[in-house]
Amino acid sequence: MLHGIDPALNADLLYVLRAMGHGDDLVICDANFPADSIARQTTYGRLIRMDNIGSPQAIRAVLSLMPLDSFVDTPAERMEVVGNPDELPAIQQEAQAEIDAVARRDAGRDTWPMGSVGASRSMSARRRPMPSSPRASAASTAASS
Repeated sequence: MLHGIDPALNADLLYVLRAMGHGDDLVICDANFPADSIARQTTYGRLIRMDNIGSPQAIRAVLSLMPLDSFVDTPAERMEVVGNPDELPAIQQEAQAEIDAVARRDAGRDTWPMGSVGASRSMSARRRPMPSSPRASAASTAASS
């Protein structure tokens, strides 16, 4: 029995987190993201599901074990709202709050603003492997909301 590990982190996700290093990417997304096709293009090669939790809880669980890279300006990114790239929907505000908690805990800063990814960049990512990350994978969350 392991103590101190968030129960939302399943064995497959723990394996991938352990294998990751500086510069590797992990995608935490909702059910509308093409996670399965993206995950098949990674070294791990398959989707890791985190059912029955929302993205903020998944972020909290992952960041309880994995630090954000402090040597990059935006170690976390979010999808932009089509037609309104500056809008931060409630779910993304909750995600930002989880990242800010890590910023205070690990980096001695009040906030770590997320970068943003536009729809055109996301669509091009669907047609090619995820760049620069040999061990990237995708964790899909599906909440009941």
